[in-house]
Amino acid sequence: MRRENIFFRCVLLSLIIFCISTQKIKAQVVDTIYAIDEILAIEVLKDNPGNIILSGTITCASKTTDFGQNWLAATFDTVAYCYDLSFNPQNTDTGFLSALTNLFKTTDGGYTWFTLGNLNSPYFVDVNPYFPNIIFVWGTEDPGLGPSHFYRSFDGGTMWQDSIGDLVILDPVFHPDSSNIAYAHSAYQVLKTTDTGETWSPILGTATTWIEKLWLNPKNPDVIYAGGKQVLYKTMNGGIDWERIDSELIEMDPYIVITSILGDENFPGRLYIGSGHSYLEKKKFNLGDEIKGLFLTEDYGISWTQIYNQEISIIEADNENPRNIYCGTNFGVIKLVDTFSVTGISEISNTVPYKFGLYQNYPNPFNPSTKIKYQIDKESLVQLNVYDVLGNEVARLVNEYKAVGSYAVDFNASQLSSGIYFYKLQAGSFVETKKMILLR
Repeated sequence: MRRENIFFRCVLLSLIIFCISTQKIKAQVVDTIYAIDEILAIEVLKDNPGNIILSGTITCASKTTDFGQNWLAATFDTVAYCYDLSFNPQNTDTGFLSALTNLFKTTDGGYTWFTLGNLNSPYFVDVNPYFPNIIFVWGTEDPGLGPSHFYRSFDGGTMWQDSIGDLVILDPVFHPDSSNIAYAHSAYQVLKTTDTGETWSPILGTATTWIEKLWLNPKNPDVIYAGGKQVLYKTMNGGIDWERIDSELIEMDPYIVITSILGDENFPGRLYIGSGHSYLEKKKFNLGDEIKGLFLTEDYGISWTQIYNQEISIIEADNENPRNIYCGTNFGVIKLVDTFSVTGISEISNTVPYKFGLYQNYPNPFNPSTKIKYQIDKESLVQLNVYDVLGNEVARLVNEYKAVGSYAVDFNASQLSSGIYFYKLQAGSFVETKKMILLR
């Protein structure tokens, strides 16, 4: 693996994503700012605008100081296959990088790295952003097997405590007000520690499938999201109660795999999720043809919009206004500006659907409005009508030619009485009918 201390410029690939509203056209440019290899970690140094460090399968670690226009490949005191990154936000010259053979440290902002101690096969490394002398590292010789090592440092990485056991402590997130409290995921559980990682207890005891990622709101740490294979949970009280908010995502694809979560601490209902396969999951599972991409909700997960249709493994953001969103993919890093809005969107045309389809309306039951989504794979005359239980047409929602794409229509039933209704989609020879309930 080459390590050259030279600048290189990545070729920018611009993709245009259009979200077409009934009122106006919304457009967003997505730039590929790094196109060298599969991305395993992204660290955005938020107090240093434009400074981003990433870890990839080929280059191991690279840094930009100009929002991705130019990149510098880091130098190492030994060659290693690199995984995860974490920096001290109070001193961004200091950071840690986990690798196949050891843990590395930088004291010059990520340009050079040296071996730190003798940690056995570290995989995840996490610096507590609020108490940066506290560092957690989880490691194993095989991500799919054991035994695992859970290392803790309380002095910024000089001394380490090592505990070996069956409990896997993955990718912790930290409480902003207490150095003792952290949360992590482990297989089908979400765990909490109140003694700085000495002991862990489940707060989401048995999820339905594998948990992959957590996000905690630093301005309201009682709000935590946990996502994974076919599940997305939310708690508003620090893990006492959990609610699934993945119903529309599952309707879009029952096999969706949530690999990354990014919330907005200033707008609590706004949440991005990335879908695809994490590097750890690729090592563990045989995976099918799940929907891949970047999804956005602005209403705490009630409704979702897909705004990018390639595999996403990591989502990070800076502190610019508006934020720059950085997403790791299996080919590099994309950057987009956080100006998307799902409000009023009635057509989503950035993906090409693979078949005709009519989705279940959401919410259902509803009062008085609901959203109906459908997709077509060739240009067709589309008719979408609503009928009562006697077969009488009560609303004509669509009656026009539509291009290939995915669409959503808002149906307001304020003039109708409570009861069961049916909505039918006819596009060319394709016909499908679904039931919905108006409940006042």
